[in-house]
Amino acid sequence: MKRKKAMAGATLLVLMNLAPAAFAQSVTGTGYADLAQTSYGAAQIEALTAAGVLHGFADGTFRPNMLITRGQWLAYMMNALQATTQVSPSGGGKEIYRDVRPGSFAYAYVNAAYEAGWIVPSWLGVKAGGDFGINQVASTGDVASLFVAALKKAGQLTLPKGVTPLTYATQLGIFRGFHPVHGMRVTRAGAAVILENILNYTNGTLLPSGETPVLTVSATNVSPNTVVQLSLALRSVNGQTQVIPANANVTYALDNQTGAVLDTYSGTLIVTQPGTYTVTATVDGVSVAPLTITAYAQPAGIDLSSSSSTLTANGQALDTMTATIVDSTGQTVSNAAGTADLSALQYGSYVDPTTGAPLSSIQFVNGVATFAVKAGTTGGVSDTVSLSNVALSGTALASTFVDPSTTISYTWPSANALTLSPTTATVSDNQATEDAVFASVGGLGTSAVGLPVLAQFTLSGPASFQAGGSLMQTFSAYVVPGVPTQIPVWSLPLQSGTITFDASLSGTVVASTTITAVATGAPTSLVVNSTPSTVNAMGAAQEPTLFRV
Repeated sequence: MKRKKAMAGATLLVLMNLAPAAFAQSVTGTGYADLAQTSYGAAQIEALTAAGVLHGFADGTFRPNMLITRGQWLAYMMNALQATTQVSPSGGGKEIYRDVRPGSFAYAYVNAAYEAGWIVPSWLGVKAGGDFGINQVASTGDVASLFVAALKKAGQLTLPKGVTPLTYATQLGIFRGFHPVHGMRVTRAGAAVILENILNYTNGTLLPSGETPVLTVSATNVSPNTVVQLSLALRSVNGQTQVIPANANVTYALDNQTGAVLDTYSGTLIVTQPGTYTVTATVDGVSVAPLTITAYAQPAGIDLSSSSSTLTANGQALDTMTATIVDSTGQTVSNAAGTADLSALQYGSYVDPTTGAPLSSIQFVNGVATFAVKAGTTGGVSDTVSLSNVALSGTALASTFVDPSTTISYTWPSANALTLSPTTATVSDNQATEDAVFASVGGLGTSAVGLPVLAQFTLSGPASFQAGGSLMQTFSAYVVPGVPTQIPVWSLPLQSGTITFDASLSGTVVASTTITAVATGAPTSLVVNSTPSTVNAMGAAQEPTLFRV
């Protein structure tokens, strides 16, 4: 991260030149005995110690609540900002202030700051030849005065006219997270918080460690000529959010300038035309994940889409359909809410795709409604699915709005879904013999029971659906899917040959089987037929005799 980069540069600025009077006996290790992870400024203290900017005491403590002096703050800041300001402590030069004499821990720092123009008399209330206040407890005013002067001389900032250094430093976020004590005085922990803010400011970002800027918008689906306000927040790793620092450098950006106008500084977006717009932002140079805003025009129609345009006519199959209200550009009108009636179906029915309850109308939510068409039991036909009486709450339909419609087809189950299974392959023609033929409709599996399917059965050859020798060769019956249905077939007495048994659905033969009628068993009758055929030489007719047993 950028913060680490800034602090890495500060590792060269170790405070080896500071006298013990300024920091006591310093230690550079982290993990101070008097510093818990939850302590105020703990993260900043540990980071600045690792970077060599701050030091603890020889007894392993940091003493975060100890107040610091004006001289100590000057030393802290000069070492931390040396890479930015190119100002470092110098031991030479004349004595400028009465309380800062050669040999003093702050002598080199105060002289270097004076020569660099950091010490503005009117801001600090000092003048050359007087006292600097080296051992005076540092206040936020002292901190701000030295910070603003140092970065102003370095060309890093410009103090607005009429604004005090303290006000300006506060606006820049230098004191964000700082806890003043005893009338705006600064402790060692408070100095660590301020120093980290300063380092982050000079490195281009004041975003706290572990927090990510997140872009939000007042609305993501709007109509043309709507004002959309963009805003930013900081989200931490634990999901908590806080406001972006007021001093952060925020810039908003828009990908499509054709149909919208964006104020890149305030984040105010005015959408003038339907379309899709992507907005993003940067916070102190950190890019923010983009958001998409969709602008739609007046509802111009409804798109009907389905999971399938064909259903198997088994009385169970469902086709889930989605009705989406769109504008003239095809964008979803996501704020549309209302109802529409469903047209009557001849073969199928409308149901709720979740509960299976019958439907006669649908409800639009966010411009979308779903429903399902349930197949009937007739194949080879189709239904027209259409919506009518579309009524949207608070939204007028375009003058060109047309009620949508689509077609869904029903097909019979596959050819082997209806099967015919004769009990025997042959029957006797000597008498009216019954042969039971079982007709079954599959497709749903033998464990499932569906709605009955009307089938037509036809016989050809020496057989009838009626006993007693009466001829009845067409028959209709309902066959329940998963449940075999017995269809009786009777042979005709004394007639041999092949019996063909066909099963049809809506006039289409989908299954066929054959049975053979044969003469079997003991003779039951003797039939003699005589027909004159020849005359012999004596004038007597010769009659051939035909026997049938």
